[in-house]
Amino acid sequence: MPKSKTDTLKLTRCVHACIAVGDGKSLLFVDPGDFGVPENLHEADAVLVTHDHFDHVSHTALYDLHAIQPSARIYGPESLSRAADFPVHVVHKGDRFSVGEIEVEVLGEWQDVANLNDAPIENLGYFIGDKILHPGDAYLTGLHPELAMVPLTAPWSKAVDTQRWLRAISPKRIVTYHDITLNDMGIEFGRKTVKGMAGELGAEVVDLNPGDSIWL
Repeated sequence: MPKSKTDTLKLTRCVHACIAVGDGKSLLFVDPGDFGVPENLHEADAVLVTHDHFDHVSHTALYDLHAIQPSARIYGPESLSRAADFPVHVVHKGDRFSVGEIEVEVLGEWQDVANLNDAPIENLGYFIGDKILHPGDAYLTGLHPELAMVPLTAPWSKAVDTQRWLRAISPKRIVTYHDITLNDMGIEFGRKTVKGMAGELGAEVVDLNPGDSIWL
């Protein structure tokens, strides 16, 4: 989608849970995981990690990033810091920081329940540039973003919960993600379902495949 005079941020979908956000001066990535690490991760000024699951963070890739580009800051929860062999700038709900001129607000604390036998898992969401919500593995509320990343499939989610969440946050635009375990038919069906939910809100669903971008 082309840039307009008022657009300031470029969001690029990467594989599964990962996105890149840049403003032409700074570049950050959220959740580059083991399902597919962006080829240009070495260009990152910062990496934001929501939680320590392999589909959201590649420890090998971030270790290599730190070795190649030690000035790149890696942000994440305490649980990531304890497990990582690279430096992590620990952040918590309510924290704010900037990557160049891109402001980031930290949201949330815990992943939505996926298995009653598992202990709660730390999960942070990131509100980027006062426009983009990346919630990680949780339905985070309390704000109304211009654009929300919406998972198509996850052990902790179901369609009715996604619908309630979208009604609560009322985004203007939606980009679906968290979809690598789906085949093409599953992705098409999931997007159709989300578009039905978006229609009642007057929201636009922008179909982005890995490598596609949108300006906001």
